[in-house]
Amino acid sequence: MLLPEIPVGGRLSLFLKEWTKITNDQWVLSIIKEGYKLEFQQFPPKTGVKITSVPAKDLEILHLEVKELMEKSAVEYVPQADILNGFYSTFFLVPKKTGDMRPVINLKPLNRYLRKQHFKMDSLSTVLNVVKQGDWAISLDLKDAYMHIPVFQKHRQYLRFCVKNSPCLQFSALPFGPTSAPRVFYQSSIGSSCTFTSTRHQTGSIPGRLVSSKSIISHVSPGSRDSVESSGKVGFHNQSKKILFNSNTENNIYRCIIPSGFRNSNANTRKSVEITKNSQSK
Repeated sequence: MLLPEIPVGGRLSLFLKEWTKITNDQWVLSIIKEGYKLEFQQFPPKTGVKITSVPAKDLEILHLEVKELMEKSAVEYVPQADILNGFYSTFFLVPKKTGDMRPVINLKPLNRYLRKQHFKMDSLSTVLNVVKQGDWAISLDLKDAYMHIPVFQKHRQYLRFCVKNSPCLQFSALPFGPTSAPRVFYQSSIGSSCTFTSTRHQTGSIPGRLVSSKSIISHVSPGSRDSVESSGKVGFHNQSKKILFNSNTENNIYRCIIPSGFRNSNANTRKSVEITKNSQSK
């Protein structure tokens, strides 16, 4: 059961029991249980309250962003007694393809204090070496992927912000911006992959996961069903509503069409994933 009614912010913490069934990785389990602890190479100094100030015409955009974050339980109010402590970041606005502006929190100053740890993510070459002619593939897209991960209570003070005419807030869920966020999400999502059997192959990707399988039942592979169900059991909110498959083995094309629940700039309701592999390459 996907339980989409539970807000995405830090929701993995509600599924600790399920995570203990699928992984022994103590680092991953500690994140699910206690929240992610920012990995500092040096603790940053207190910044004092920094208020994001933008032209009046853009202020509504920021207020809408804050409202959405609240609805997702991704942020919480900064305790009034502690408001002068911690590290405050500001928002800036970037243009979207539609011409509208999108708020982005600027965590560059904070990233200077975070430990940079390199990690290797599966590449397209890895995917092409895994899939075989006749395989079916599915890409599971997660809504607000990073925000599934809770942030350690004592480290939320480093993820604070204030918008003009709005209370000061701090992230209680992992935002997009910390230099370690891709690695943390990737390694956590890989930790949930151990429920898949050897008849399937998984490759990690951000923000999705590619799963391929040779078995087809009623146009939906068992691997696909298990992937969707497994991701839901451990708390991931998969935004795909229905999975449709199309395989063209003659041309060695592996395709999955996923009608998506999210809105994008082109208002598309379908996302196509195509993997083409030269049939002569082995």
